[in-house]
Order: sequence, then C-alpha cells, then structure tokens
Amino acid sequence: TFPAEGGYKTFKVMCNTSWTIVVPEDSRISINATSGKDDKELQISMSKANTPKETELRVVIKSADNKVANLVVRQAGVFLSGGVLQVTNLRSFIVGGHAGERDSLTVLSSVPWKLYGPDWLEVWDGSRWLELSPSRAVIERGTSDPDGDFVEKVLLRAKYDNNNEDMRESQIKLVPAYDNTADVADISAIQLGRHHVLPNRMIALATELACDWKCGLDVSYIACYLSDHQLNWDAEASQMDWERSETSYVVGWTDLKENSMYYLYTIGYDNAGESYQHYVSFNMTASSQNQAIAYIQNVNYNGTKWTWDTKMNSYCKAYMMWASYDEEYFNLTDGIIAWFMDNESRKDNKTEEISYNSIDNNFWWELNGHLQIVTQGVGHDGNKAAGVIDRYRSIDYFQAPIRRAHFYSVPIDKDIFKNSFIRIK
Repeated sequence: TFPAEGGYKTFKVMCNTSWTIVVPEDSRISINATSGKDDKELQISMSKANTPKETELRVVIKSADNKVANLVVRQAGVFLSGGVLQVTNLRSFIVGGHAGERDSLTVLSSVPWKLYGPDWLEVWDGSRWLELSPSRAVIERGTSDPDGDFVEKVLLRAKYDNNNEDMRESQIKLVPAYDNTADVADISAIQLGRHHVLPNRMIALATELACDWKCGLDVSYIACYLSDHQLNWDAEASQMDWERSETSYVVGWTDLKENSMYYLYTIGYDNAGESYQHYVSFNMTASSQNQAIAYIQNVNYNGTKWTWDTKMNSYCKAYMMWASYDEEYFNLTDGIIAWFMDNESRKDNKTEEISYNSIDNNFWWELNGHLQIVTQGVGHDGNKAAGVIDRYRSIDYFQAPIRRAHFYSVPIDKDIFKNSFIRIK
C-alpha cells in the first residue's frame, strides 16, 4: 500500500526455478527487476497519484513451471493523502428572512467536489439558480489537478420567505465527488425568523468596528448597543443608551480600544414599535502594530491633474485603492470605508471594482476638483479586512481626514457609492 505521494517498498520472491514479473501497462509501478531465478528481494516504487480515487492493481509473478502469484498494489487517491477541500470563509451560512437573500461560500480545492443542502436554498451554477437537495448533488465543481489549488465562490440564496418566528436550520455539506460519505465540511445553514436581527458583515480595524444587518421579515428598525463587557440583561439593558439603525444602514463605532473584545447587542422592532428577542454577537478590534499599510505620499495638484505615490510597509504584500470625487463620502469613518471596500469587491462574485496593487507605484488622475484617496493594506496572510486604512482628503487643506467619534451610520446605496469611485489603471 502506497500513499498518494508515492514512494518505495520491498518484497521478496521465493521460487526454486526461474520466474518473470508482468507489470500492468500504463501504471505508475516500477520494479528494479522483472525476471530472475531462485529467491530474490526486489524494490517496487510508485510515482505520485494523479486521480482522487484509490487505485488497485495486480502485479503477476509467474514461474517457469507456470505457477502464479499475485502481488496486490494499492495507492491512496490524491485527496485521501494530501489533497485539499475546504470552505475558507464561513463556519455558518446565515441569510435574512426574505426570499432571494444571498451569501457565498469560498471553496478551496484540489479535487472535484459536490454540494448538498436543504431545499429552501438555491445555488447559482453559472447560468441559473438550482434548488439544493440533501440527497442529490445538483452542482459539481473543483479541479482534478493534484498539483494546484483552485479557489471559487459559490453563491447561494434563500428560495422562500420565512414567515415563522423560529429560524430555519439545516446543514450544507461539501464532499469530494468520489465519496459522498466523506465528512469534509458540514456548515450550519440558517434563515432568520420574522423578528430576528443579526450583524451581517463586520469589519474590525484597530479602533473601529462597522457592520450591516441581516433581518427577519417583520423587522422595521433596529436598536443596537456596543459594550466592552457582557451585559447583565435584567439589570443593565434598560440603563443603556441604545442607538437606532435602519435595516438598510451600515453602522460603525469609533474610538475603541485596540485588541479588545466588544459585545454587540441588537433588538428587532416591527412597524408597531413592538420589540422582540435580543441577540448578542462579539468581535475583537485589531492591533495597529505590525499591520499592513500602503502609505499615500507626495500628493500634488496642478489645477487639472492629481498625482500621488503609494509605499507599502514591510507587513504589506498588496493593497486595495479607491479614489473618489464625491464629497458625500469624504466624512465616512475608516471602518465604514473599509466595509464598502470589502463588500463592493464581492458584489455578484466579482472583484474588478477594486484596484488591487502588489507593488509600490505612482498614479495620476486628471480631475478638476477635490479628491479622496483610500488605501487598505493586505497582509501576508491575505486578510484584506484587517489592514490599516490610509486616507488623503484634499478638502481638508491637505490634512488627514477628521475621524468622527462614536456611533455613525449611512444608507447602503451601493450603486451611488460604486459609481463615485474610479478604478486607477
């Protein structure tokens, strides 16, 4: 038996006459001698596997008087020994209460795979939406190249409204295409009940947090409170200064402590102003030390043309950059700017809205008016949401922008926001 990587082993032929060995054609088996006489120890080798399935072959050893012995040679498939198949972005898949609400899984694989799940979810196959099934795979993707990992986003959406108070809860299962019983990725799939509200995408910078919301069908607005400790609900909740957010807003908090845990409490309200169960989630702010940053330097304006340079620090392997002329977005906090940058890059599974740079560079833009430049560093671990934001805003007389304090929220109008940014080529 050999692992997928191949290797060497020995076996012994014991015979009182001459013998020959027949190796299957087109196999990855090599033997250092295929004929001989009397007893002999031989070396057998296997090269690297090229399929995900286990292979089994028979080497035939035949004596001069036609006695036959079979040597069974097995090799593990590439996935069973060294292959890759995993979901890299989510431990649980959560959508709001409305039909059509969506999220994605990021799958890293070096083998073909299949996806199973509840029939209240649909998956996009590249041309249409297909209803998932817990017993039948409706989508098969991945690669058969054992030497390369393949990354792709799998977009899923809720097929129905959830009119119940309780959440819908099921499992999404990712398995290699050749083994439906393999337990590779078992992901909780949840659709929120009528009055549930949870933070959706949350961005954590060193002193800021920002998020948007996932809500049930009957949530009209949200009350939220960010705490540096877990509340004693009965004793403290009524004393807290709760903030109100619309369901379509991105919200942010600034002036937080670095490397600190925070607890975000939320309550859903319906149109009649009735409140329902509260939920708490937690997140941790990042450190400003040893963080990826791309500095904006040498900004100059000659009346019609802006020029500037970018310079990455030693912790930065790449950076995203946006330049905007729309002053409506000049006063947004770093956290909310980072939320927009992170989410716009994932819209409809595309990334071309983001200018992604991996080298220090100089840029120019012919623009008759004020300009804001934003960069966000990407660390060597690839975490683009944790890098430090650097900003330049000309309207402040060539000074850094004012960081607004405390709670802040803005409507999510992605089209307006996206159209106000110009990709720097």
